[in-house]
Amino acid sequence: MNNMLISISLKYIKDVKKKKVIVIGDILLDKYTYGKVSSVSTGIKLPIIEKNKTIYNLGGASNVAANLADFYNETYLLGIIGNDYYASIVDDLCHKNGVTLLSQKLDKTNLKERIYIDTQQVMRLDNNIKSCSYDSDLLNMYLHQKDPDIVVVVDYLYGCIDQNVIDIIQNYCISNNKSVIVHSRDLSRYKIDKDTVLFLNKEEYSTYKYSLNISDQDITNRRIITEGANGVTYIDCYKNIHQKQSLVNPINVSGAGDSVLATASIIECCGKFDFDELTLLNEVGALAVQSKETYILNKQDLISKVIVSLNKENSCRKLCSLDQLKVIFSHLDATNINLLVIEENILAQLSHLERCLKSMEFNVLLIQKNNEYLRIESEIIKLLALIDSINIIVYSEPIECKKWLENISLHNNIKIRYIG
Repeated sequence: MNNMLISISLKYIKDVKKKKVIVIGDILLDKYTYGKVSSVSTGIKLPIIEKNKTIYNLGGASNVAANLADFYNETYLLGIIGNDYYASIVDDLCHKNGVTLLSQKLDKTNLKERIYIDTQQVMRLDNNIKSCSYDSDLLNMYLHQKDPDIVVVVDYLYGCIDQNVIDIIQNYCISNNKSVIVHSRDLSRYKIDKDTVLFLNKEEYSTYKYSLNISDQDITNRRIITEGANGVTYIDCYKNIHQKQSLVNPINVSGAGDSVLATASIIECCGKFDFDELTLLNEVGALAVQSKETYILNKQDLISKVIVSLNKENSCRKLCSLDQLKVIFSHLDATNINLLVIEENILAQLSHLERCLKSMEFNVLLIQKNNEYLRIESEIIKLLALIDSINIIVYSEPIECKKWLENISLHNNIKIRYIG
């Protein structure tokens, strides 16, 4: 297993937690309405749908901000919402996800409603409101007041972003040696500074070049181009690198680009783009498209996904060596790590394991190897693969395990429980 990707992922998590980010752009609200066919209308023979539940998620720039909030020290969202019921939902969701909302208010909030019958999406209803651009004075004030390390511009062409907004952000970032990354559905309408990083999908990138009648060689900006199932490409003046995506069966692609954009901003803020970074972007994309609703990235999911993807040869797909676990502990704030240790009599303890996991939130399981373990290894792996709460499973020799546990027990934030 390649420890490098784990180390890189954890380094970014550690480095970015001291940083501040401003996300500015079109704020959307995703509404998921689920129902089932209860009967058929006797008149016009249409199915009657009984609504089961409704779920709201942040979309557009607000979803990008939500994807960043678990990583950055401070996450600010600048955008325009309505003076309506849906605006209060946006406000509540931002607060819940750790995003500070600095909004202007107009008449209505942009809403995208997806209607599902059972598990099949049958319709999408959009309430698209074109707004004015974000207020220049407010933008200038927040940039200087909040002093972000990076600004992420998210333009879905609803009006929040215009050339004046772009100019203010670029001038601020150039003057203060800050990073800026821009994603727009139509980048050709803007004059972009050469130091601004571009984030586009393949179709948007092709449209951008066609609209301006330019080629790759004419573009001096660093750029990230996402290609869905084909992976991701990074281009600058010195390199053009591509990393293929692993085989993934998407459940819902809505908002996946927002998660990848958020991850790209972390890389831009704290590092540089290379093959391992592109692999990380692919892993985040794969994580996002396997969520039923709009996905929001978090640290624990990211670490788990990287470990799982690098252990595909294991039937359990959660396995990690003790050395790899040491890397995780050395880079990560261990506040949310709860370690469960099985010392001996493994087979007898497995019958109590699931009950123990339900009563306490453990996410790392450490099993000390012995002769009994070697006899029933395959059964253990099959059983533990079914336990969702455990993200990482480590097998270790008892002596090595004991020394390490004695060392980490000095950290008060790490919860350790022994059974056996």
